[in-house]
Amino acid sequence: MLARGTTASHVAVVLCLILIFGSLPGPTSLHRTIEHVGDEAVFLEDRVQAALGRATSPSWVLARGGIGSDEAEVVRVDTSGNIYLAGRLCHGAGTCTVIFGSTVYSANSDIFVAKYNSTLSLQWISLSETQSTNAYVALNDMELQSDGSVVIAGRFGHSVKFGSFTVNSYANTQDGFVARLNSQGTWLTAVGFGEDYSDEMVDLAVGQGDIVYAIGHGRFYSGRPLEVQHSDYLSSSCNSWYHQGFVFRLMSDLGRDFGKTIASRSGSSWSNCRDTYAYGVDVDSSGDAYVTGKFRDELYLDSGTTNLSSGGEDTFVAKISGSGDWQWVIHAGGLSDDRGQAVKIDANGTVLISGYDNNHASYGPYIILPGNGAFV
Repeated sequence: MLARGTTASHVAVVLCLILIFGSLPGPTSLHRTIEHVGDEAVFLEDRVQAALGRATSPSWVLARGGIGSDEAEVVRVDTSGNIYLAGRLCHGAGTCTVIFGSTVYSANSDIFVAKYNSTLSLQWISLSETQSTNAYVALNDMELQSDGSVVIAGRFGHSVKFGSFTVNSYANTQDGFVARLNSQGTWLTAVGFGEDYSDEMVDLAVGQGDIVYAIGHGRFYSGRPLEVQHSDYLSSSCNSWYHQGFVFRLMSDLGRDFGKTIASRSGSSWSNCRDTYAYGVDVDSSGDAYVTGKFRDELYLDSGTTNLSSGGEDTFVAKISGSGDWQWVIHAGGLSDDRGQAVKIDANGTVLISGYDNNHASYGPYIILPGNGAFV
């Protein structure tokens, strides 16, 4: 059964990646890995074991939820076999209680990060703390660093605490965030990213030296740049409100190294911007990052690199160096709407892209005939 929030395109993308890799490379992400049974949320063993490359039937329960929406959205497994689960708790139901191990926790539209050892003993759990009845926080991704630290990303509204760190969204709208915990589950920092409309951090990648690439999208323009923790800014050339993609390179402690905007426009005019979204990122052994998403009409990077869509929304893939210089950008698609959803770099340095196409689409010399579905 598909849990709430899962779409056929999400499942198809994951299946395509598994077909290519046999299993997903490195620590794996299994989205919506929770089954809803009445008012209880039951983690199934086969979902976690799938991340370990094993097949088995359900035989144990890791956690039980409350009356709200409880979902484990990301699973990671480290080199020692420890399992990290992260997701949402008590969404849409006000304050409720959840049980991890033998401990009862209160939550209200919050998220959790939990660590289990290889024998499935709970090592620690950390929760966010929304600061009002209107506040909320949701998870999009989680990655592990070499020292055992955990980095998460997502979206939030109003005011949310991560341990002693508080993020406040711009004018109580939706912003993106990145937060970090140490190997013992203590919150180390949290950073908010956003402007006056719906913004979110969508995907993360950790490279050599534990640097972090964080990508997402939000609505901002030249007169209202994207704010970083309400003290730093990411500029835009657009003259009015449009969604634009962004990529940030963060140091291991989440201090900002650089940020770049990904925008699209029509007729080479910044008065005619178009919505642009960034969905997936990965990093190679040299510290260069690869970003995929979708754009309309003319894709523009700050180096002046452009690509014209084939019509409708097209998939783009762009490479950016560890020093913040765009190396190249390519696009693919057809006359309808297409999107790149995820990107992975294999051991040979091959760039693998998965996503969704709608109707006829071209990918270099390869043509996908009319029909809707996933691609790799």
